[in-house]
Amino acid sequence: MADATNIHSVRRAIIGILALMFLTASVVLYIGDDSFSISEQLRGSLVRIGAILAVLWIAYPDLSRLRPASMVAVVIAIVLVLRWPRLLPVVLIGLALFAILKPREKKPQRPVTRA
Repeated sequence: MADATNIHSVRRAIIGILALMFLTASVVLYIGDDSFSISEQLRGSLVRIGAILAVLWIAYPDLSRLRPASMVAVVIAIVLVLRWPRLLPVVLIGLALFAILKPREKKPQRPVTRA
């Protein structure tokens, strides 16, 4: 069990370091020279990626307990909302339905004893 905890803490640290790197790079581009035409777009992308990674860093302990199908649904929802922000209400309803309509856990069946 100690290995699993260690792996999760290392992964969380890596996510935090990446978030800091992206946010620092965006600040450097903001302070630095604006001679590049792409610097504003790049800076915006770096801020968004850094912010998403920072949120993942905060939520990692809870996310590590989710089942894989839930993780895939959350990633798809994030991509849809980032690409088409108007889909936010639909995506939220879909995630709520996904959470409510999750499959039930199978209970172990007791053997039938006849007397």
